[in-house]
Amino acid sequence: MSKLRMKTKTGEPEQETVTEYLKRRHVNFELHRPIVDEVERTATFYLWTLSGALVGYQTHRPDRTKKDYQKYNPRNARYFTYRPYPAHSVWGVESLHQGHGPVFLTEGVFDAARLTELGASALAVCCNNPPKDLRNWLQMLQ
Repeated sequence: MSKLRMKTKTGEPEQETVTEYLKRRHVNFELHRPIVDEVERTATFYLWTLSGALVGYQTHRPDRTKKDYQKYNPRNARYFTYRPYPAHSVWGVESLHQGHGPVFLTEGVFDAARLTELGASALAVCCNNPPKDLRNWLQMLQ
């Protein structure tokens, strides 16, 4: 959930911006280019193939809880990922140039962002159990 800050003049709580939230979650805006909508309070992360084709996206709504998924259209849930099957895509392809060491694979965008902040190359698969064909596709990185 987004943090609340205190206004200096009125003392009423003020919500942090989505950009501030993403920076607090270690998203490097110099390396990664999420699309931030402060009015709708969303961040959209593009998903790419290893050849550089844009094939999907993940939208994150920091104000929603996991339970909100049942109340809203899935597209309006805390996380919504779109990628057409059978397209294989990941987030973080832009980090592959960062090092000559291993490429770390993570479940989520914010896990990968923390690693890229440290100078490592990291990709997020945006799921907790990648299908076998996606795992095989990622072996091309070796």
